Amino acid sequence: MKKAAAPCTIKAARGKDGMAMTMIAPSLLAADFSAMGEQLRRVQQAEAVHIDIMDGNFVPNLSMGPQMVEALRPQSSQIFDVHLMLLHPLPYVPVFRKAGADWLTFHVECADDPERVLRAIEKSGAKPGMALKPATPAEALY
Repeated sequence: MKKAAAPCTIKAARGKDGMAMTMIAPSLLAADFSAMGEQLRRVQQAEAVHIDIMDGNFVPNLSMGPQMVEALRPQSSQIFDVHLMLLHPLPYVPVFRKAGADWLTFHVECADDPERVLRAIEKSGAKPGMALKPATPAEALY
């Protein structure tokens, strides 16, 4: 049986030298949840892994929580790119940072003030990111 490629996230970022770079981060949402540690090891060559957090309100699905991030953190030195698809991401910024998130991305369409969420992420020491739902115009970021 041929194994399918893992879904991934493509991020534009700046390297340590300040040069623009593109990073492809395998998504753990496509992993076998009953063997997450093993699944994480299978993608250890990737510099970062993408971890989708869904609350069942902002998006209809539920996914992982801070306990999963915390359980995986000691097993990897990879960047944990945590994507908060939450209606109210603000109170979860310190929770996911403490659990081991290196990057925290949230949606501009969330119910919290985006400026406050950005400040909270920066204050936590994580690298902030903003995402858009497909129907949202890019101008929403300005």
